[in-house]
Amino acid sequence: MVRMIRDNTGRFAERPFYQARELDDECERLIHDLLLTRHGKVDYPVSTDDLTVLIEMHDAELDSYADLSHYGADVEGVTDFFHNRGPRVSISERIAMDDRRENRFRTTLTHEFGHVKFHGPLWAEKFATGELLDRGPNANKAISKRDNILNAPQSDWMEWQAGYISGALLMPATRLSRLVSDYCAPR
Repeated sequence: MVRMIRDNTGRFAERPFYQARELDDECERLIHDLLLTRHGKVDYPVSTDDLTVLIEMHDAELDSYADLSHYGADVEGVTDFFHNRGPRVSISERIAMDDRRENRFRTTLTHEFGHVKFHGPLWAEKFATGELLDRGPNANKAISKRDNILNAPQSDWMEWQAGYISGALLMPATRLSRLVSDYCAPR
């Protein structure tokens, strides 16, 4: 069970505190369930199509080819939260349209999914209390810049968690440990 602690960034009154193992376990469960549901078996790597379905299965709308330039040149993903419907995930067309950036696209999809699944309840609480009514135009958004997706400091807990979640979905801990063990055992 996640523990709530004070949010020192000021975004929320409280924020979820996850142990790495908790995130690993939950992400592995989510991917396992998705693959079993869609394919009847768990097989890696997870396809990009499966990652888009994961987002949509959690009541989020996905725009994989969004023009996010008005947020800045380094913004690769934005998740908007709404009081009356599920979130909208937008991925920059710059990475979605470039075949050479397929891995970047996949990490951005899973990063934004982290916001949807693990941080959405925080925005829902703000909407329920009316706390977002007097805030700026980006108060209901998680705006993910390239540097924060790749190297978010732990002090930026929301981006750090979403980044960790991205890795945990794409490289589930149990499977990764087994791969490393199988590789190292004969050596």
